[in-house]
This record gives sequence, structure tokens and C-alpha cells, in this order.
Amino acid sequence: MPFKDIPIEQWKGFCNEFSHDHAGCSATVEICPSGTSESRTAARDMPFAGISMDDGSRRVNILLGDRGRHLAHNVDGCERIRFDDRSPSGRDIVEFEGADGSVTRVECLLHTGANAARGPVESGLPGGGKGRRDEVGKSGVYPLSHSAEASPDAPIVQPGGWGQKGRLEGYKDHGDSEISTERKRRM
Repeated sequence: MPFKDIPIEQWKGFCNEFSHDHAGCSATVEICPSGTSESRTAARDMPFAGISMDDGSRRVNILLGDRGRHLAHNVDGCERIRFDDRSPSGRDIVEFEGADGSVTRVECLLHTGANAARGPVESGLPGGGKGRRDEVGKSGVYPLSHSAEASPDAPIVQPGGWGQKGRLEGYKDHGDSEISTERKRRM
């Protein structure tokens, strides 16, 4: 397999990009302890959540899972990251070599053919693991001091018309914003 070594100064960016490109893909994690050629499967066909790196420590965090099951695997003192995106199995493969000589292999099934039409697997994270985008626009509410910006058709709402149902005393119904540790005595 034509693995490519990722230069150390590109590790964090590579992990972020790989995570973004493969979010929700079906992934398998295999661990090969140092001094042996036999690997053990830590997870098979679980939704890929991401790979992150701790700053300065060379610790790699591999996360898989969905709403029902999760896997977090760490590679301490990462010495080498290798990548193969031309695997005959149709998977992108990343290998992380730890300071102890162990190798952790992450294989992500690409979204091609029938998989692409189905789209990524729901990760269980907010927004399916893709993040959130808010589109901010005008609210249609303008204070009297800025009424020149309002549409000529904007309705005029009288005090008490914003959820108090005619009660102007809603401000008295507030709670405290701090944590209260004292319990009140019941009489």
C-alpha cells in the first residue's frame, strides 16, 4: 500500500481535515501492540466522529460512535502519522505510531456508490457532527429611536403586547440568577 508520511508540522491540520471529510463514515479501529504483527480490532463499522490532537503532548484522540455506543482511543506520544487514500478496499487508512511502538490503524469507508446516495451516518452529535450555521437577519423589531429603519408596514406593538398578555407587572415574576445554598424553613 502506498502510505504517505504526514510531516509533524501538518499533523493537527491533517487530523482536522480528515475528521471533517470522514464525519459519520463507517470506521474500523485496529491496534497492533509493539513487537507483534497481530492486531486486535477495537471497533468495527462504527460511525467516525473525529481525530484530535492535544497541543504539545503529541497525544492523539480517536473518537467513534453514535447515540448508543462510543469508543475513545488515545495514542500517547505519537511518533508518526501515515495516510493511504488509495486502498484497494475503498477505505481511507490512517496509521498512528505511538512512542511505545504500537500502531493504531483507522479505516474509514468512503462515501461512494450506494453509500454516497445514502449520505453519512448520523453521528449523534449536534448537527450530525457537521456543526451549526446560524443565518442572522433582521428581527422586524425596532426601537422608537431607530424607527427610520423600520418598514412603513411594520406593526406598532403597545407595552404589554410582548408575552405579558396585558399584564405590565411581568418584571416582578423573575427568579434570582445566582445559586442559593440556603434552604428556607417551612413553617
